[in-house]
Amino acid sequence: MVLVYVRLDAKMTAIQRLRTTLSGFIGGPGVSTMYFVDAAASVAAVRAFWNSFASSMPQDVTIQVEAQGDIIEDSTGAITGGWTGSPVTAVVGGISSGYSAPVGTSVRWNTGAVVGGRRLHGRTFVVPLGGNSFDTAGLANQGGVDIWKGYATTLIAAAPLNMLVWGRPRVQTVPYTDGRGIPHKGLLARAGVSAIVTDANVGRTAAVLRYRRDCHASTADTTPLSLRSRKSARWQCQGFPWPPPSTHSQSNRTCSIERRYPRLGH
Repeated sequence: MVLVYVRLDAKMTAIQRLRTTLSGFIGGPGVSTMYFVDAAASVAAVRAFWNSFASSMPQDVTIQVEAQGDIIEDSTGAITGGWTGSPVTAVVGGISSGYSAPVGTSVRWNTGAVVGGRRLHGRTFVVPLGGNSFDTAGLANQGGVDIWKGYATTLIAAAPLNMLVWGRPRVQTVPYTDGRGIPHKGLLARAGVSAIVTDANVGRTAAVLRYRRDCHASTADTTPLSLRSRKSARWQCQGFPWPPPSTHSQSNRTCSIERRYPRLGH
């Protein structure tokens, strides 16, 4: 296997973001995000990818692939423009049996890049799936896993050297101790990078999306999380007062109150 080491001072690259909205089920709507060199050329292929999964997804689910999106500078994360493609029709699930709304599978998109000592990869969550996609042990049926991997491979092959995984830029942070007394190390700044998807994997372990985490504010504030701003709730769930002291960097102390369909792992 050939490893591609990505230089942090590498040439900046414009990447295109393509989003897909999933709706119609408890916990939705959700958004799945993918990145491409040329997103407009991949809209139909991404729809075909989701349409392949439709026979395993509940009929409550509607999937709409967007035909326009942002162009992003991968090293900084700045939006530099937009792209437009040809609209496609929505995909609707085909399973009428019972299902669990936050449970499904995930596709791991692999690259040959190594960033910060870790392999750069992305992930697409295919949630929810019908209950018949799993065996009595709670694992995805092996036959289904093999078929799902084929769907992912088809998407990659539909536009060779086009699909990307984006490693987001990171700002420098200073060491700090959170409200629970737990120390955290500071991090060095790092430019964002993107790399071509080379292949994909699908595992048998179910993917579960927790669209609401158990995250409690400080006891001094009895206002329900749902009635407070997301910003104050994110801060207070780590045990910090609101508003935050001006000497603190809020970006280092956030936790997700609502986690709907994580982006493509980057």
